[in-house]
Amino acid sequence: MKDTKKMKDDLKVFRTRVAMCDLRQILDYIATEDLAAAEGTYRLIRHQIENLQTLPERGKVVPELQFHGVSLYRELVIVPWRSNLSESGR
Repeated sequence: MKDTKKMKDDLKVFRTRVAMCDLRQILDYIATEDLAAAEGTYRLIRHQIENLQTLPERGKVVPELQFHGVSLYRELVIVPWRSNLSESGR
């Protein structure tokens, strides 16, 4: 159990540029109608991303990359969006 905790402590979550660009566009779009909703959406997505550091298996391997043998990147599906992330430290 102790080794598992140390391994999880060593993980870092990085947001891809594409994911951050997508997030900005989503938030800008929502903010045109409802700034409070955009802020709430940002908090929800940020919370889900932060949880990956302690629960990295929560994200699933990106199917398009898995097809090519790349399993380092994970994605979160937060309806109706998904965010591509990578994990390191394993």
